[in-house]
Amino acid sequence: MRTSHLVDQIMEHTFFRREIDNKSTVVDLGMNDGRFAREMHEKFGCKVIGVEANPHWACKLTNSDSIICHNLAISASTGNVKFLIADDDEASHIISNNAAAMDPAVTEVRSASLGTFLEENCVTEVDLLKVDIEGAELQMFEGPDFDVLTKAKQLSVEFHAFF
Repeated sequence: MRTSHLVDQIMEHTFFRREIDNKSTVVDLGMNDGRFAREMHEKFGCKVIGVEANPHWACKLTNSDSIICHNLAISASTGNVKFLIADDDEASHIISNNAAAMDPAVTEVRSASLGTFLEENCVTEVDLLKVDIEGAELQMFEGPDFDVLTKAKQLSVEFHAFF
């Protein structure tokens, strides 16, 4: 982990530390095993609200007053999406290919736009929005909720090339 007086880094996600304290709300899109959320809370005492589309990971993440995980995929719209659970947990992702939808490793997951997710969780301001949603980043940014990003003071995005 690399740190300085201005920036911090947790799990390869870099952000300005001056924006984060014990009153902050961090939104973690793509919680995976929850390490980022736990480290953010331990280091800053902040609240972390997030999503993990992979039901195997989501059910292992225990909710508390400080860290909340929803089994949900962030998408351009609200509904359901087909989600491929890959052997490499970090490569699981939303699929749009109907042929791949017959794969036994594909499951259906509830989806919501970023705006809907924030509204459902009464989040009006985000101190850090971490986006690591395995190929759905562009869909989220190109979706109708682009203006919702103005609620975030800062973003940390990991873009994926396999989409």
